[in-house]
Amino acid sequence: MPSPAKPAEIALAAAIAYAQGADAAETRRAYATDWRDFTTWCVATGLAPLPAAPESIAAYLAARRRRSVARARRRAAAAR
Repeated sequence: MPSPAKPAEIALAAAIAYAQGADAAETRRAYATDWRDFTTWCVATGLAPLPAAPESIAAYLAARRRRSVARARRRAAAAR
């Protein structure tokens, strides 16, 4: 017989379910793509992606400034 779930396990499962339903699947995929781009850029420039310093995020966005404003906002959201 499985042991009953602990309150922390129940809370974590609820948080995961909430997070998965908070954004559309396409938005989550876009954030994942942006996060990979940010971490790749950080490694290439010698910066740590986590914790991301505000200056690192600003430098990343400046490096990607030729992209659309909406995409820049989404990338900033993914890097937070």
